Amino acid sequence: MAETQKGNQYSKGSDVQGLLVATFEHSLDPKWRLTIPACWREIMGMPGYLYAMIAPQKGNLLILFPPLEMERMVQRLRDLPMTTPGRMEAMRYIGGNSEQVFFDVQGRIRVSDRLLKAGRLTDRNEKVVLLGALDRIELWPKSLAPQTEEIKGEEMLSAFQMVGF
Repeated sequence: MAETQKGNQYSKGSDVQGLLVATFEHSLDPKWRLTIPACWREIMGMPGYLYAMIAPQKGNLLILFPPLEMERMVQRLRDLPMTTPGRMEAMRYIGGNSEQVFFDVQGRIRVSDRLLKAGRLTDRNEKVVLLGALDRIELWPKSLAPQTEEIKGEEMLSAFQMVGF
């Protein structure tokens, strides 16, 4: 049975995790901190930190991973044979382009200037769009945020059909 914290089935140490859904807009505060919505913190099990990383396939997209998700991905990489092409480079990329970002008591995180710059989140006057992507959170400058209501392309339709949507 999953460990509980104040009746929450998504607590620390639990293998049960909810889905990160919805879209929120927040501003970076004067100290460049970003508030993560309380509903997402609860779904993630109230972890003390997240992993921030520049997405390797998406150019300058900054992604936040709950600890459980990041650890699962890294374990899958570790489980690959040592001779798998790209394995060590992928591990090196993750190690060099990720960081742990810790929550303060108000649910804010502070991503390093280097990752904020890489993610194009350096204009304090522009809102940050936090987009729930089921197992991760994408951070977009509002001016570049994707329109999630639109189905784009045959590949997306094909993916939906493969999983029964």
